[in-house]
Amino acid sequence: MELPTVPDGSTIIVKAFKDQGFPKKGSIVVYNDGFGTTLKLFDYEKANGDEEHARFGKVPVLKSINPEFPDVEPLEGRRIDAVFVEVL
Repeated sequence: MELPTVPDGSTIIVKAFKDQGFPKKGSIVVYNDGFGTTLKLFDYEKANGDEEHARFGKVPVLKSINPEFPDVEPLEGRRIDAVFVEVL
């Protein structure tokens, strides 16, 4: 799957995502960590032995589409605000 290119300063269209559980695997999401927002790719990875796991032994993970930023696991107090639609 080829990820969209989103140059710095781009105007993007997103769809609000609130209280809907988790987005579809492979979605680009607007992730808010309480300090700012970034675009991440929503995916699942195999759960480690000590992790609470989602269905089928997997945990949600947000993969960075910019290699300068780390991947993250959605945590309490942080949220997915929107789902990416397109770059204008």
